[in-house]
Amino acid sequence: MYMKPIYLFLYTALCLLVTGCYEDKGNYDYQGLPQYTIGRFPESYYTRLLKNTLTIEPDILDAAGDTLRDDDLAKLNFEYSWELGGKVISTEKNLNYTCTELMENRTLVFKVHDTTTDLYFLQNNSLTVNEQYNYGYSYYILSEKDGRTSLSLLGALYASSNFEEYMNSFPDLYAQENQEDLPNNPIRIHEHYCVNSSAPQLLVITENKLVDVITNTFKQDAEANEIFFYGGWESNIKIANFMYMGWCDLLEDADGHIYTRLKTTNELYNTESFINSPAMCQGEDEELIDTHIIPGAFSQNKFCLLFDNHNKRFLTVSDHNSNSSGNNTVGQITPVTYDNWIEDFIPLNNLEGYELVHCGYFEPWQNGASGNRYCFILKKDGRYYLQSCVIQTTGYNQSTVTVSAMKAVKDVTDALQPLLNENSIIYTVPYGQASSGSNYDDPEKDADTSKYTFITSNNQLYLYDRQTDICKLYYTFSSNVTALDAEYYLSHYLGVGLENGEFYILNLDNAKNLAESERVAYKSPDTYGKIISVRYRSTYGWKPQSY
Repeated sequence: MYMKPIYLFLYTALCLLVTGCYEDKGNYDYQGLPQYTIGRFPESYYTRLLKNTLTIEPDILDAAGDTLRDDDLAKLNFEYSWELGGKVISTEKNLNYTCTELMENRTLVFKVHDTTTDLYFLQNNSLTVNEQYNYGYSYYILSEKDGRTSLSLLGALYASSNFEEYMNSFPDLYAQENQEDLPNNPIRIHEHYCVNSSAPQLLVITENKLVDVITNTFKQDAEANEIFFYGGWESNIKIANFMYMGWCDLLEDADGHIYTRLKTTNELYNTESFINSPAMCQGEDEELIDTHIIPGAFSQNKFCLLFDNHNKRFLTVSDHNSNSSGNNTVGQITPVTYDNWIEDFIPLNNLEGYELVHCGYFEPWQNGASGNRYCFILKKDGRYYLQSCVIQTTGYNQSTVTVSAMKAVKDVTDALQPLLNENSIIYTVPYGQASSGSNYDDPEKDADTSKYTFITSNNQLYLYDRQTDICKLYYTFSSNVTALDAEYYLSHYLGVGLENGEFYILNLDNAKNLAESERVAYKSPDTYGKIISVRYRSTYGWKPQSY
């Protein structure tokens, strides 16, 4: 039996008609569905610290791009989920997640399931969780309070001029994290890195002990009697200063002896021990006495500068483990010599008759060599003098140190004498804000902060412009100034610690033209006791290079 052609035609037409209506109906159903999207997260990626809470309140938008209010969302059949690394951590719309583990760039996904239509829409991001106190922008504050040594932290995750919003204060944090106090008689704190380290450690220098602190956790890493001297700590040594380099570390005692430690690797914070006997200058047979460490931005150096007050000369300690000829000069101490000192420049290897009042570094120099610019304030017969120069290696892989860009000595008595007293702090701002425009031949013509030196006179802070020799009162505080630090990137800010425990952050951008009301960027809500030393966590200048 077969179907007649006319019936076959009608049957085929009927099938086509039924099929076409079904597809149209399906297309109509999907096109008519409400469309939603998730707004972009407030941050392009998230970085938080251990034990911090990550809070995100995402916007859900309708087809017109308008944000749905909570009462609108309540009428919809939505299910929410937050996934971190593929694991669901919340089923609420708003995320409040406590960061309980360290992670790096782990994928964070927010999903919304419309159960009415069985459609999903999502937004993703990433989350990094660092150690609890790994604040990228922070100040360390060493102080004495209630007869105890205290180490505190002021930290922010993000660089911002709005310190009030982002800054977190942790007074006496070392004691809280270690359940013990630091040694008494604090002197200063010294930040140091090793090659490939992502964060610094902080050496607390006290008269009879050194304590190294892991800055990400504020836990103690080591004490001096554990790691610093062969055969244990020398109890008769009273510490005055310390300097970490890549391959050689230096310790200065109260008598001006210099002790050295040569390291087998520059990839660890503390290796080997100090030689028990004080160091001598190369080719000499007498121990150095009354010799003092002059700090400088280390990543631009392969040496540390010393001042030998006994012999009135500057010395360098080499940190070259190999120069271009393969020679190892690590730990060698040599005088800063030069064959042709310019006229009216006091030779750095013979300052006989002068007292060194201040030596500060500024504008680290990098073009084909390694070194710093230094300014020297000297005193003779009651008068004050200023000169400056660059001290650098002769080439990137050379261990020989030379002097250049000498600026002749000038009498600055009229500017400085009215300010200086026995408690004055003199601090040269280390970094200029237009380094690409630096004038190598005339360092005092560098832009902005690189030509500033700050001087304290009790509770007053003065700005001294070395180019014009003009001193102006910058700020008057409620108590004597006891500590200064401007290691902030390009020295945009100056940290100031006071005897009464107050801590300030001052603006330095266009400093000499700022109105007094514009000079204070931040005042900490906490007081820390008598502040002894402050240090900005530097990512600019103090990390050894991988050489």
